[in-house]
Amino acid sequence: MDRVRLECARGPEGTLRIALAGDWRLARGLLAPGRVVEEIERSPLPRKVVFETGVLSWWDSGLLTFLLAVLSRCAQLGVEVDRLGLPEGVRRLLALATAVPARPGRRNSKLEPILARVGDAAIRRWNGLSDVLAFIGDAFPSLLRCLAGKARFRWSDFLLALQDCGARSLPIVALINLLVGLIFNFHGYPSLIHRLTYRRTNHAHIHVRGYKEKGNINTPLDLAIQNQIDRFSLAMDVIDRVPSLQRIGAHAKEELRNRQLELQRYAYQNGIDDPEIDGWTRPHGR
Repeated sequence: MDRVRLECARGPEGTLRIALAGDWRLARGLLAPGRVVEEIERSPLPRKVVFETGVLSWWDSGLLTFLLAVLSRCAQLGVEVDRLGLPEGVRRLLALATAVPARPGRRNSKLEPILARVGDAAIRRWNGLSDVLAFIGDAFPSLLRCLAGKARFRWSDFLLALQDCGARSLPIVALINLLVGLIFNFHGYPSLIHRLTYRRTNHAHIHVRGYKEKGNINTPLDLAIQNQIDRFSLAMDVIDRVPSLQRIGAHAKEELRNRQLELQRYAYQNGIDDPEIDGWTRPHGR
C-alpha cells in the first residue's frame, strides 16, 4: 500500500504548490501540518496556495483534519487558497466543515464578572438545598410510619417486580428456542439486545450486529461497513455461522468482500456512495 507523501515547492508569481500522494488515512499514520504551515509563514508570504492530488489513492477524515489546519493558517495570514486540485469529495466536506455558523448558545471564553459567577453559584446551591429538603420532607413521614409499625406493603408491587424480572422475558426466550439461528442487525448498540437475550436458555442461537463507535466523516454505507451492519457483512456472517455453507460459500465470501472494497473506494474518491447503493429502492414498491 502506498505510503504518505508530501511535497512543497514555490512556483512562479508567488505560488506555493502542495502535492499530496499515497494513502492519507488515519490507520496509515498521517503527517503533521507543521511543515506546510512553516512554509506558508516563510517570508515572503505566498500569494496563493495550490493543491495537487493527482496520485492520491485513499483518504479519510485524517486528510480533512490536515487540510483544515492549513486552510485556517492561510485565512489568518490572508493567503488565497485554490482548492480545485483536491478531490471533489474532499472539497464538498471542507465546504461543509467551514460553512457551519456559530451556535447562538455557544459558551463564550470570556469570563463573566465575579459578582455574576458568585450569584450563579449561590442560585445553584439554593436549588440543590431545596431539592434535598423536599426529599427529606417526603421520606420522613414514611420513616415514622415504619418505626411505629404502621407501614403497609402492597403485594401488587411485589408481583409487578417479579413480572419485570422474569415473566415478560418468556416470549422472547420461547422465540429463540424455536430458532435454529438468528443474526439480528440492530440499528443501535448491541448491548441493549444482549441484556434481553444473554444469560438465558439457548442464547447461543442469536447473534447481534450493531454500532461499535467506529467511523469518521464517512458515507452511510462506509459507516455501515466499518460497523459490520451492512448487507455484505451480514451475508458473510451467515456463511461463517452455517456449517453447510462454510465450504461452498468461500467464493461467495470473496466476491462480497471485493464488492465492499469497491464501494468503499468509490466513497473515498467521490465523497458519496455509489448511485447503485444510494439510489436503491425496494422492488415492486414493497
